[in-house]
Amino acid sequence: MNWEAIGAVAEALGAIGVIVTLAYLATHMKQNTRALRSAALQTYRTELTATLEFSSRHLEAFAKARKGEDLTDSERRITQSYAQRLFGVMETVFLNYKDGSVSHEVFEARMAGFKQAMKTDFLRRSWPVWKQYDFTESFVDYVESKILDLDTED
Repeated sequence: MNWEAIGAVAEALGAIGVIVTLAYLATHMKQNTRALRSAALQTYRTELTATLEFSSRHLEAFAKARKGEDLTDSERRITQSYAQRLFGVMETVFLNYKDGSVSHEVFEARMAGFKQAMKTDFLRRSWPVWKQYDFTESFVDYVESKILDLDTED
């Protein structure tokens, strides 16, 4: 066997090695993407569950807030805390969607629920209080467009 033949075999083996490596990396990237999406969804569920548990402990305050009744200072703090938590959960979903950790289907489903929640007066009144302190500009812009959408619905 001459050196040219040995070189050709070495090049062929190198090409096969590159193809195997690329296939291996592609498989791992897919698995990693699935794991990231699963973790993002679990984080959302955990945060939302904690927020809902918080609200269930204070049903009377939320009933008064939804009816537009006067709230005590304590009830106002409770409902504002809930609003901040809910907005935070939604921002988490929004940012995870932007970075590709949450699918379009999950994002749309969560935002549809958020849009419904934003129809309550106390959440709509809470938004201007919290938007200036805690949230990214892109999320604020998104929520503002959703609120504007609500204003034009029948």
